[in-house]
Amino acid sequence: MSTRIRRTSQQWQAQVDDQATSRLSAQQYCDQHQLCYPIFCKWRKQSNERAPASLIDLTSLVSEPANQTWDIELDLGSGMALRLKRG
Repeated sequence: MSTRIRRTSQQWQAQVDDQATSRLSAQQYCDQHQLCYPIFCKWRKQSNERAPASLIDLTSLVSEPANQTWDIELDLGSGMALRLKRG
């Protein structure tokens, strides 16, 4: 019989944040940390719904000279990334 651990919302938020930076899938993270995957997903969804959208203004990059190069990578979590490259 497994022991059930009760976590506060702050503890779940810490787990969600830790998983986002861990480079593990949510399932792998839950397996490694002995967390219930469906409950983790519930807390992650609630966290995402509460979090304000963070926007990064990239318009200044468009006005740079055409010979200016840049490389931007945005880590989307769960092993996904968005890469923007110029030059």
